[in-house]
Amino acid sequence: MNKPEQIRTNEFFNVDIAAAYIHDVKNNLNFLMTKADLEQDMEAMQVLMDADFKLNNLLVLYKAQGDMLSVQVDAVSPLSMLRMLAVSYQPITKKQLIVQEGDESLIAYIDQGLIELCLGNAIHNADRFARDEIHLSVKAEEGMTVFKVSDDGDGYPANIIASGGSQVAKSSSSSGLGFYLSSKIASQHVNNGEQGFIRLRNDGGAVFEMFLP
Repeated sequence: MNKPEQIRTNEFFNVDIAAAYIHDVKNNLNFLMTKADLEQDMEAMQVLMDADFKLNNLLVLYKAQGDMLSVQVDAVSPLSMLRMLAVSYQPITKKQLIVQEGDESLIAYIDQGLIELCLGNAIHNADRFARDEIHLSVKAEEGMTVFKVSDDGDGYPANIIASGGSQVAKSSSSSGLGFYLSSKIASQHVNNGEQGFIRLRNDGGAVFEMFLP
């Protein structure tokens, strides 16, 4: 018995059309977020930011599944990037976002937009489980740029740590999808034969680390 033919992207539905619709919806969300900000409605802002995250993840997931995900690498100050992320996310969380001091001269060659998406997902996940604080840091380690998002919650379950995060990646939850996309995006960063990857561990709470060559 022949296997059913795989559904293919056609001229009526492709990534460009999907991207156009998503960007249109995002523009509407940005209008509502501006309104919520002016009215100091943080509850509405958090809901809108969550919807924005999911739209971004949907587009990146579609590209990843269709082998259309590519990185556009540029020189970036990772410490400055973390500070900007903290400023963006602090108004919508009751947890304290703390950017640890690091090497101001450090330069990373990364796709800033995609890495910000990954770190945003990690912050969003940490916000759900942290008690009081979420820490952001970056450092150079053995030729890699290492981003870290950690919290003071209960940490990842033992089975997730034992599986190296693979069970998280296969999950249909928002956390699982975020880690899956982060793993995909990290692996697209390649330099001198080295490939990026993520690591999940516990150290006084959950620790998400992204290693980029």
